[in-house]
Amino acid sequence: MSDQHSGATEEDAAVELDVDDRIDEANDAGEQSPDDVDVEQLEREREERLDPDNRPDGAEIDNTGRDFDPEVGLFTDSEGYEEAKAEVESEKQEEDSSDEGDADDVVDTEAAAETTTDEAAEQAGS
Repeated sequence: MSDQHSGATEEDAAVELDVDDRIDEANDAGEQSPDDVDVEQLEREREERLDPDNRPDGAEIDNTGRDFDPEVGLFTDSEGYEEAKAEVESEKQEEDSSDEGDADDVVDTEAAAETTTDEAAEQAGS
């Protein structure tokens, strides 16, 4: 065999040794096994990572499991949602009560528009 064919075998052996060395280095570095990890510490780190204040600009957020109320403009599980919803409902009731008095005005406006149209037709005909 030529040196070219034996080189591939030596290269494979070198890669395997390199991988083994890296595994040994990682073990020697004192990395903890999953059984040795402090669960409370992991939870604190997770909360810190997930805190909205620590989110990078433009980060995509998955809200598929949440319900959004378009009238209020908030997710139903958001802080302050109940207060905002009560305020929106209060404003709706105020609008509804003021609209009841305006119903006659709408009819009068429509009648005035018809009168104006009739007058314009008469002027066009003369």
